[in-house]
Amino acid sequence: MSRLLLVVLAALPVLAFGAAVTCRYGDRTLRPGQSHVFEQNCARHNCTCSPGVAGSDMCKSTMIGCLESSGSRCYKAGETATVTGASGPMHCVCQRDSDGSFTFANCRTETCRDIRTGEAKQKGQQVTTVSGGVTYICTCAGVDGFQNCRTEEAVRNEGRCLDAASGSYVEVGAPATTERDGAVLHCTCGGTNAYVNCRSPLCKDVSGSDKKAGEKVTVENGGVMFVCDCAGLEGYRNCLTKEQFDNAGKCKDIEGRYVDRGQRYRVRYGGVRYECTCDGDNRGKECSAL
Repeated sequence: MSRLLLVVLAALPVLAFGAAVTCRYGDRTLRPGQSHVFEQNCARHNCTCSPGVAGSDMCKSTMIGCLESSGSRCYKAGETATVTGASGPMHCVCQRDSDGSFTFANCRTETCRDIRTGEAKQKGQQVTTVSGGVTYICTCAGVDGFQNCRTEEAVRNEGRCLDAASGSYVEVGAPATTERDGAVLHCTCGGTNAYVNCRSPLCKDVSGSDKKAGEKVTVENGGVMFVCDCAGLEGYRNCLTKEQFDNAGKCKDIEGRYVDRGQRYRVRYGGVRYECTCDGDNRGKECSAL
């Protein structure tokens, strides 16, 4: 915004026949040596009647604000004004510069410039803009800039999901992978980047760690601890209770104790007590009734 030119209007000394020399400022007439302070054209003028001195040298002028282009109003520092710029009406703030002059600064237009068509869009209209090298589709908010911005890619793929594995968008109902908390989930696209029925290829252990497919994983179900094989997206396989897993290959006697393979232990079958040789996993051989 170019600085406003200050126009100081001071009358030249007036000489009337048979009368003393006087100076006139607007509707004020001063005699030599008299002063008059007044504001005009966004400036404060302190003028002294000095016959024989050029009219412009009689006044000391100081700017006090920003003058509207029509000259109808003076805006003080900090006040907001609507001024006309090359792109139309703008909302600006009157600012006092370090040299004491005043200018309109921080101007914002009431329209939004569409980066693709070059059109000036009105408030509420859709507008295309670029930020950080990314193209956005927004709603023009006038002097407030842009609102409800989404990337052009997001607008173009409305209703679809980004598949993290392929980097492409898939339709609703199609399989889609996404990342959550550092883990890759296999889901179904449920709409605009909405992922439903998600499953993880990892199995969560009771310790909080993640196990890969084929690894042993400890889980809890119904208050009972199980040791299973992680089957990835299919869940768990070959589950044994923690007790069964810890005593694999052993036999449990009637007193609840476990014995190793080859040792004798007691067991009850059909109400009859037997003593057998443990053949592993609660299988007995060489049994004899007691």
